[in-house]
Amino acid sequence: MSRQTCLLFISYLKMIYRYKIRPCVIMLGWIMSALLGVMAMYSIVVFYKPEHETSSIEAAIYAPLHRVAWCLAIGWVLVACITDNAALVNKFLSWKLFIPTSRLTYCAYLANGLIEIYNMGVLRQTVYLSKYELGCKILGHVILTYVVAFFLSILFESPIHGLEKILLRKDRFKEIKQNSTVRPVGES
Repeated sequence: MSRQTCLLFISYLKMIYRYKIRPCVIMLGWIMSALLGVMAMYSIVVFYKPEHETSSIEAAIYAPLHRVAWCLAIGWVLVACITDNAALVNKFLSWKLFIPTSRLTYCAYLANGLIEIYNMGVLRQTVYLSKYELGCKILGHVILTYVVAFFLSILFESPIHGLEKILLRKDRFKEIKQNSTVRPVGES
């Protein structure tokens, strides 16, 4: 829930404040975004150290705040791209190579949970993986996720987008308006 709230708040601020962002604020935003992103990603290492005794206060602070920190970091990247303050990042994220996978992203999001549940359900014993085995397992998982996402997209998402295009065409409303005749009441 915190992700949606943070991104909703960021998009709300973007709609309200349409002014040009000063260079010092841009630099501060990038620094804070990098720090928050690194903190959210790598602070978990502390909790997995065997010699570290995690206190309940540390766990209570980390659990809700690492997601908010990650959302704020990603939110700044979005704001910077929207306001044309991230030319390199925007160029990379707009790369044509990402177009096929970006169209499958939502279906992959839906399929991934089912694949993970199935993967955990078929395990009958504890599995210890080397880095190589883990890499192979992750690669297989990603490929399977995108294959299932492709079929979901073909079966559901693409037909619905086609219907949307047909139903929401602008020239369709012009045709309806031109073909309809309005006559005053009582006139035959």
